[in-house]
Amino acid sequence: MNVQTGLLLAFLLAGGTVTAMTPPQTSAHAKQVFGLATRTTTRDIYSERWSNFIENHVRAWRGIWTRFYPSGRVRAETRSERRFELGFPERGTDFVNQTNTYENPDWTSNGETVRRWYYRDGDPPIWVSTSPLTEESVAPPVAWRLIFLPEGDGLWRFTNIVKNETFFYEVFLIHPADPSIRLSIASVYSAGEFQYTAYAREKADVNNVTAGGFWTTDNTAVKLRDPVCITGCYRGFVQTVRGEGYRVTRRDGVLAAGFTVAPSSNGYVTLKLPDDVYITVPKEIGKAAQRRRTTFDIVWLVGRYVVTNSMKWAKDGSIISETTSKFRLCCDA
Repeated sequence: MNVQTGLLLAFLLAGGTVTAMTPPQTSAHAKQVFGLATRTTTRDIYSERWSNFIENHVRAWRGIWTRFYPSGRVRAETRSERRFELGFPERGTDFVNQTNTYENPDWTSNGETVRRWYYRDGDPPIWVSTSPLTEESVAPPVAWRLIFLPEGDGLWRFTNIVKNETFFYEVFLIHPADPSIRLSIASVYSAGEFQYTAYAREKADVNNVTAGGFWTTDNTAVKLRDPVCITGCYRGFVQTVRGEGYRVTRRDGVLAAGFTVAPSSNGYVTLKLPDDVYITVPKEIGKAAQRRRTTFDIVWLVGRYVVTNSMKWAKDGSIISETTSKFRLCCDA
């Protein structure tokens, strides 16, 4: 049983229910949850995704980027700044420029505009790389889909996992109690094999106040060989985006029982990253994996909170779902 399955099972056992919501039949409760008055079309959904991105991520983020091999050994590390700035609309298209600056001169795109995020009314928001490709570049110069939820959590990704058996995605998770703190996880595959994980720990400039410390500078990662059991009573929500994001489920509930982060096994690698973040990713993807579906899991233990993210992909390369949950400890076991 993976982390998300355990979470959902405990959630249901505790009396929670899950109701799928599609755009044409959005309930009054869903409209209240998402802050929407009339989310009835895909255009509304795309507009909401873009607004969520603008509201939660357009600022300067400073922190540490570390790339880890599947063994947990450090591949590269640098202090960094990712600056997101609104551009003037061009021919009816809104966009955001992203500029990356690294202390390590060996990292590419130092101080250049390396990404541009686009949104045109009626079309899905996309991401386009504007930097030249190098050995360390993980983004081809093509458009990728992005999905961001009301709390700011989100991802950008390939639209298909098996194309050339090269795959990349980046998940953003926002601290449950402090929106100026975020992490991102990106796992990179080439020729169907897991190459490395890029882990960014960041804090934002807010109200013209320069980002201070929250994250440690530890860069020790280990392959998990024993299960990690988390006990206690947690209250929070589970939110699932299905397929391309046209069906969204969100329910608040109580996680009555704990859950377990499983060790590396059965074709998956589980790494414990610095600052109590766990990732479970497949060793292989695409045709090499020979499995019905592929799952990527993240667990972030932060204070009295547990934050999780899980993506499921079908064998044909299409995305099945992305589930994010945030729970706060309300009583000890």
